Amino acid sequence: MSIIPNNINFLIAEDYFTTRKFLKDQLLSFGFVGEIIEAENMTVAREIISTHDRPFHFIISDMETPSGTGLDLLTFIRMTDAHKNTPFLILSAVSDKTIIMKAIQLGASNYLIKPWHKDNLKQKLEACWLKHHKT
Repeated sequence: MSIIPNNINFLIAEDYFTTRKFLKDQLLSFGFVGEIIEAENMTVAREIISTHDRPFHFIISDMETPSGTGLDLLTFIRMTDAHKNTPFLILSAVSDKTIIMKAIQLGASNYLIKPWHKDNLKQKLEACWLKHHKT
């Protein structure tokens, strides 16, 4: 059983369809039944965040897309009242410690290196959740 409620809403910002589908399938396999919205780039992700009728409980973002970076999206959401404390997990093939530290300094909840194992994703999700929702 996860420490994260199963009815929370996710936003996945990732430019590759197969990665979005893989993430969504893994979230569903963890028992999440809330809304999972997909954005194929950062422009669409910002638009969804700005117009969605209720806030997201968790955001998972790729680090690099043709329309911007996960850091751009992170900076954007940390400036909104509804999402300034939303768990935010960055996914990236980049393992450079300087970039990881910059992401954490800008407010990323955690960072997961691609490719990942399902158990690592679950651990990172739970760590992000606990960082923002102390029990």
